[in-house]
Amino acid sequence: MLVPPRSRTACIGLSGAAAIVLLASVVMACAGPGAPPPDDTDLRVTLTSPVGTVHVAGSITVQVAVEGTPDLVRLLRDGEAFVTLSPPYTYVWDTSAEPEGSYALQASARRGEVSVASEVRTVIVDRTRPTVVERRPPPGDDNVWHAAPITVTFSEALLPSTVAPGTVVLETLGGTELDVSLELDAAGVVLTVTPEKPVTGPAELRLVLSDAITDLAGNALIAPAAWTWSLPAWQLMGGESLNVDPMISTQSASMALTSAGDPVVLWLEDLPDTRPPTDLYVKRWDGSAWELLGGSLDEGSLGPMYCYHELALAPDDTPVVGWVRATAVADVGVVVQRWDGSAWLPFGDVPFTADDGSPRWASVAIGADGAPLLAWSEFKDGLSRVYVARWTGAAWSYLGESRARVPGQDAWSPHLVVDGDGRPLVAWMEEVEPPGSGRDVFVDRWNGTAWEPLGAGLRGSADQVSFPRLAITPGGLVFLGFVRESPTATVLNVVQWLDGIGTWTGRGTLRTSSDATVRLGTLASDAEGRLVALWQESLEVEGETTHQYHVQRRATTGWNALGTPLAASGASYPSGLAVAPDGRPVVAVQQLADAGGGVQRLHLHVYRLNTEP
Repeated sequence: MLVPPRSRTACIGLSGAAAIVLLASVVMACAGPGAPPPDDTDLRVTLTSPVGTVHVAGSITVQVAVEGTPDLVRLLRDGEAFVTLSPPYTYVWDTSAEPEGSYALQASARRGEVSVASEVRTVIVDRTRPTVVERRPPPGDDNVWHAAPITVTFSEALLPSTVAPGTVVLETLGGTELDVSLELDAAGVVLTVTPEKPVTGPAELRLVLSDAITDLAGNALIAPAAWTWSLPAWQLMGGESLNVDPMISTQSASMALTSAGDPVVLWLEDLPDTRPPTDLYVKRWDGSAWELLGGSLDEGSLGPMYCYHELALAPDDTPVVGWVRATAVADVGVVVQRWDGSAWLPFGDVPFTADDGSPRWASVAIGADGAPLLAWSEFKDGLSRVYVARWTGAAWSYLGESRARVPGQDAWSPHLVVDGDGRPLVAWMEEVEPPGSGRDVFVDRWNGTAWEPLGAGLRGSADQVSFPRLAITPGGLVFLGFVRESPTATVLNVVQWLDGIGTWTGRGTLRTSSDATVRLGTLASDAEGRLVALWQESLEVEGETTHQYHVQRRATTGWNALGTPLAASGASYPSGLAVAPDGRPVVAVQQLADAGGGVQRLHLHVYRLNTEP
């Protein structure tokens, strides 16, 4: 376009500033409409894959999203560029040549002098296959508690989706697969396997892990061989005997359970058929192991017999023990002590009826006020009598006169309990007329001011009865167990006292075979009032004699066996029986065990029922 001279002259005549503005306008007009000025703020770069931390054993696809028009897009590894990308900004990173470890992955974009970067993603290169580092229960364990957790600990975190039914199989040794729930901990390294239905002993289980289980990088598990473990019918608590000295035999046990169901046991260690110094010990189960409460209660006492001591628990679970202390020539005193948490403290001297009285057979119970009561038999002037005393807080006070139904007859072997109304009951053995012709069993109950007989004797015609043991149910029912010996059989008899009628009625004759001989037995009640009996019996089959402990529970129609029989020795020593709050019986029994060097000794074992109660 031709510009008139005037126009040119006019432009030339403009000031310098005006000329610059006019020139800029002309330039912009020449550039055309809609062209924006250069802008670097629209440049963005994002790692869309991987998202978060990723584990990889081989290749991984990296995807980058870019906004704006970059001059250059690159991937950075640990801050150093290692590959340049072009649209569509995808890269397959083969990590097989990379050392195992953790890498910081980032994308960057540049335009001119401007550079932007993405967030950092962590890539963990892992080509190591996971392994199992711990198994619970341990392989081959034959003493597993039914509620023990089944856990597997791995060397590294697992991919949760690969831990599923089919890759984890719990089965019986017979091949029956059990339904289970599977749970990995937050770190992904501890797997807990829980059967949907409880499994109880006796049972043998096997756990199988598949190599379809992988770690987070997809490496297959180095699956161990399937491992097995056993749930016995009776689980040995602590896995070992209570003996302080394994070379010394135990000769009796007395046991009670705390409010939480943990057993506390008193026992005697003594070499058989001798009268050396003996020791009394108490251990308490702390939930996982046995705790010895102090040392020997009466170290150096000479020769107390197996029936001379007993343990009871106060309402606050404080152990209280009573025993007869002996010297080389006589049994000279009854000791009653309580555990204060660090030492055994005495309740005071037990008064005897004469200076030359010789005590026997201590039995301890706890009164309604939490104070101990003591029953014992005392031999003097050629005659044995049963006494009961109560601790008043400062001294021992007799409850009435000595117990004996027939004047001039020996009475001994007392067993003392307290019913739900706080009334003491005592059972004992007594000779019958004429002297030397047999034994009977009697029971008396204290009414607050005097002793009342519960019926007559329980001997029956021509029978010998011995070793009475009382049991009181939570509902106040009174049961008595005793050994009845007739010319044709020796059995454990169980009877119940019927208050309304004033008589004893039979509740079963216990033995497992008509050829078996029952030795000693004891009774206990569970929280529902169901009676449980423990006894030892011997049975001869084809010239071989076996000795076993049996446990049965009374039902409406009779007695039912609980668990399988436990091995016993030929020795007849009192054992402990109690029932935990969950209804499972706990027993303390003597069994022959290898003490080392080929020597066998009687060891005290405590078992709890490992089946449904």
